[in-house]
Amino acid sequence: PEQIMFTLNLAYVRSKGSEIVLMIPLEHVGKGGPLSVVDFSGGHAPFGLAATPSLADGMAAAPSGIAAVVANPADKSIYYYREGMAAPIGEFTNYGREPRAVMVVDRSLEETTPGVYSTTVQVMRSGTFDVAFLLDSPRVVHCFDLEVATGPSEVDPDGKAPMRIETSIDEREVPVGEPVLVRLKVRDEDTGQLVTNLRDLSVLAFATNNWQSRATTTELEDGVYEATFVPPHPGIYYLFCKVPSLGLRYRDTPYSIVEATIKP
Repeated sequence: PEQIMFTLNLAYVRSKGSEIVLMIPLEHVGKGGPLSVVDFSGGHAPFGLAATPSLADGMAAAPSGIAAVVANPADKSIYYYREGMAAPIGEFTNYGREPRAVMVVDRSLEETTPGVYSTTVQVMRSGTFDVAFLLDSPRVVHCFDLEVATGPSEVDPDGKAPMRIETSIDEREVPVGEPVLVRLKVRDEDTGQLVTNLRDLSVLAFATNNWQSRATTTELEDGVYEATFVPPHPGIYYLFCKVPSLGLRYRDTPYSIVEATIKP
């Protein structure tokens, strides 16, 4: 065995030389006699075929306590297994990379008073956020806006407020193979003034199939910058920005979305 993981009812046993995960009912442990063992296939290839082995856990219990997620590096996938089933009921792709380990973070809503459900999240920066709510049964999907004000943790030691990047794109549906013009403004949230003479403001265009392109910007006028990229195929593209001199990384700034389509 390479790893043993526990849920409320079962002990999961994973081995390097096989893709089979064994499950031992905990209620039978310590009562004498042979233990009953059931199993399911955690993929198509043995777990030990990872290109780079990891000491971190390759299995983790789901928040419900009656399910598990299992990483299979050779399959480049993470499988979701619900107890009582003969096989995993779902699969999470890893965009062509090997999932070396898994960890589950529980952000489920809990009923705090009759009919009222709540959870707690930590937002690391100010701005307007889209909050997506999903209820599986009955099926409910709803999105709403969340306004987060600037907090003390966003102010740097010099007392400067954070910067905000504003992105403008003429059309959200663009033709494949033609340049897409992206205009940007960087604004000081403390003064509201535009930031000029930035030499390291760049744009990352990222497609859902892992295609990506980076472009530096040109300042058209004071505080207004421009960059272009050409989508090579149909699909959804995400646009991220960064300014290293201001401490803004791609993950620190809001992203924009465009869809590339083929002209009829």
